[in-house]
Amino acid sequence: MLKNARYSDAVGTRLHWLAAQVAYLTGWMAYDAGLKSAGQQHYVAALRSAQASGDDDLGAFVLAEMGVHISETGQDGERVTLVETALSKGPAKLPSSTCSFLHLHRAVALSRQGDHRRAAAALHLSETSWDRSNGHRSDWLSWYGEGQIASSRGKVLLRSGQVDKATRALADSIEKAVPRDQAVRSGRLAQARLEGKDLHGALDAANRGLALLEERVSSARAVECLAAFSSKLGSYKKVPAVREFRDRLKALPEVAAA
Repeated sequence: MLKNARYSDAVGTRLHWLAAQVAYLTGWMAYDAGLKSAGQQHYVAALRSAQASGDDDLGAFVLAEMGVHISETGQDGERVTLVETALSKGPAKLPSSTCSFLHLHRAVALSRQGDHRRAAAALHLSETSWDRSNGHRSDWLSWYGEGQIASSRGKVLLRSGQVDKATRALADSIEKAVPRDQAVRSGRLAQARLEGKDLHGALDAANRGLALLEERVSSARAVECLAAFSSKLGSYKKVPAVREFRDRLKALPEVAAA
């Protein structure tokens, strides 16, 4: 429609705005399925369409999401730059909920760099921005809220060595999540509990995520989290419950086909 149809400027703006959301959603689905290169291509298309529509709010959101992909290739500094570029529009021009989302991404990226002081400051800004928003969000950000903040808080705290606080935050984030996110976050919680020397609790969380992958959802991200947890169980390999978990993990279609 954008390439071949005839329409007014107002309709064109609306079409680009909708195309940006469709491209973002397609990119996220590709990312969740492990098709990261394809996902990034869709995100670039989403960013271009958001810019064409004149929606700075949506464009800032897409920039932050693109940073997630970049970060996973070890380019955490570039992710920080992308988020700060999005924030450069200024709090006065972006809704508080979007500012919260951007500061949260910045906190995670900084924590991955080992800059825990600045990460904590960014996390605080995210939380205070969310409080100011009173839960008001753009429609395309309707899924964002306390659960996402708690999940990222857990990641930031864990990297800074605050295992107990991280574990509580990650456990809380699971209770506020949809099944797909529960599967991903269960793997992260398992890793946090293992770091806290709680093998039983770690396996309980991991098996919860595994059950979701066996029965309800398909997510390459969740499989990666559980595989990362499994790789840290070497010293417990003779424990029957560990062997059972690893056998179930290997039986997942995504793992068996690898």
